[in-house]
Amino acid sequence: MRLRNPLWLYAAVSLVIGFILAIATVAVERPYTGVVGNLCEKSTANPSGHCYDQLPAAGWPFRYIYDFGGISVQGVIGPEDDFYAGLFMADALIFAVAVFAILIVLDRGRRRGSN
Repeated sequence: MRLRNPLWLYAAVSLVIGFILAIATVAVERPYTGVVGNLCEKSTANPSGHCYDQLPAAGWPFRYIYDFGGISVQGVIGPEDDFYAGLFMADALIFAVAVFAILIVLDRGRRRGSN
């Protein structure tokens, strides 16, 4: 039995592939300035005495895992770091929409070629 309208299948496949691609972007690390301690000298520009340094954040196009310099191994992304599920889902959705669009274009081209 052949489905006449495979959009639901394309959507399901796109969501799975988008999720996998979002997970794979954890390999894309970019720096951000984060707090690594609170023993720095207090000043008017830094009244709380926090120490700042460049830390890695992973994910693309949105960074969804941030190295938590205060408690984790500094400079290494790991399970103890800050994970933002909303940003991860945004990444997955962006990839899913792109994959869905590619599948629709390929399907339209296949249908034109068979006519």
